[in-house]
Amino acid sequence: MQKGWQRKDKLADGFTFEYYNKATGERVLNGQDAITLFINPEEFTVTEPARITVTQTKGGAFVDHFGRGLKQVSIRGTTGFNPPQPLSYQGKISGHDHFIQLRKLIRDWQDKAKDPATSKNHIMRFYNWSDQEYWEVVVTQFTLLRAVGRPQLYQYNIVMTVLQDMQKTVRTMEDRKSTRLN
Repeated sequence: MQKGWQRKDKLADGFTFEYYNKATGERVLNGQDAITLFINPEEFTVTEPARITVTQTKGGAFVDHFGRGLKQVSIRGTTGFNPPQPLSYQGKISGHDHFIQLRKLIRDWQDKAKDPATSKNHIMRFYNWSDQEYWEVVVTQFTLLRAVGRPQLYQYNIVMTVLQDMQKTVRTMEDRKSTRLN
């Protein structure tokens, strides 16, 4: 990769996790409040369930349709060994350190969000810049994967439940992105 090279397609913007405090309206955690993945996930899955119950009766089927269920988002990938980094990123960070920062961000959010008195104020946001989808999520599973075949890499699997679709609540995401979440 050439020095100063930067992707120009939508995938170059990647995926960002942001820990946000709704009570103060600020991003939190001493400057380590958002992590943009330097390498896009190898797999990205969105499951959109329907809240439907089908009851079989003597006279046929009866369907209770309650609308959409909560989306499930799953991403799986690696933070790389020596990943390419945006030109705007200050300093050089290894894939291992990037993984540790991502895990710390999620752990810190989990620790703050577990207090029932203040849990509604501690929000995890997930930005899928390439598909222009932005959600408030809860991380339901964070998995570290290490493999003999890839000993230098920290692989992750993150499963999230979408609580709110932010396209309706955020003015323009391009303005939001310009605040440099990475």
